[in-house]
Amino acid sequence: MRSIRRTAVALAAMTLTTALTTGAATAASTACTPAWKLLDIPAIPDGGYSVAQASSVSSKQVMLSTQGDRTSTTLTSDGRSIKLLPKQIPHAAMAHGGVWETTFDSKSSGWARYQFRHGDVYGSGVPVFARLYGGRWTFVPAATSPDPAATRPNLQSLDSVSPSAAWAVGEYTGQSEESAGAAIQQWNGKVWKNVDHPALTRANATLRAVSARSRDDVWAVGRQFTDPGRIESLILHYDGKTWTEMPGVPGVLAELLSVSARASDDVWAVGFERKTGASAPVALHWDGKSWSSAPTPSAAWTMPMAVHAAGPGDVWITSMGSADGWTQPPLQHWDGTSWTDVRPEGVQPPGSKYIYVAVTGSGPKDVWATGQILNGSGWESSSQPLVAHLSCEGR
Repeated sequence: MRSIRRTAVALAAMTLTTALTTGAATAASTACTPAWKLLDIPAIPDGGYSVAQASSVSSKQVMLSTQGDRTSTTLTSDGRSIKLLPKQIPHAAMAHGGVWETTFDSKSSGWARYQFRHGDVYGSGVPVFARLYGGRWTFVPAATSPDPAATRPNLQSLDSVSPSAAWAVGEYTGQSEESAGAAIQQWNGKVWKNVDHPALTRANATLRAVSARSRDDVWAVGRQFTDPGRIESLILHYDGKTWTEMPGVPGVLAELLSVSARASDDVWAVGFERKTGASAPVALHWDGKSWSSAPTPSAAWTMPMAVHAAGPGDVWITSMGSADGWTQPPLQHWDGTSWTDVRPEGVQPPGSKYIYVAVTGSGPKDVWATGQILNGSGWESSSQPLVAHLSCEGR
């Protein structure tokens, strides 16, 4: 009996020690400080000078799309390595085409918006999407304009939450190429359809970006002209039944270019406004009740292009343009208190520019930033794709 008791005590001690050790390791892992790492990119058929799009589908999976002169390639990564998808978009069917926007809701389901170099339509005035589903890519036409004789849809951004729920936004343009109204189209699992919303027939209104958390929580942002030469933000929200125009921030005359909806009470939008003839960055935040001005990113970087809300008080921005007209903007990070410049590549080699255009992720310790590395200048310059990952991998 004593032997059994001793054995039981020993086993209990071992179990406790294991639990404490495992707990400590788990706590250390949870408390780790993530670090940036540049990932190697495999050889891309037919070239590809930039990873222009990134779409996170889980903490272990991100989908990437390269941009080339005539082609685009879709890749995937688990944070350790990058691989080409077995099935690629059949570019031969679309001469001189390129993918300008992608969204994925899983590794096997997603969309790509095509842009043609010589007109972005088949000839019918209808844009075409490439759809990944069932292990292959197919081409799916967008919906025609509500007034196809006078206007056509010019779709600029899309987002999806499932194989049967996706949204695309932009504008309807006429012969003058001016907007005849903001465009919103919805994929219902079978076809794309135009949907009614407050800015549908509002002249000079356009939507630049869309972010969908779920089927009943979707945000779209852009701009509108309320008076000649006066730009104001355009913000719309979908609750699963109706699109509603949301009041912006009084006095902020901004064009919004990107939106990231992390939670029902945590949405960020970025863009720019004109002040004394120059562009100034703008950041807005939705707290579940109203939009308000957020602290402004560095004025040295004049035009925020993409925003990603990684967590509460944890926001990333890519920018284009600098006050001196030459310096390439780094990533910018909001930690809940202030904005800081972040360069995942470290010190840039002389003669090289690291240009970040897209940012995504699944949480504060899983952030992806993509773009291109520009080496040299003028006719002697060359470029290569760029993928950076912030994580606790290997730490």
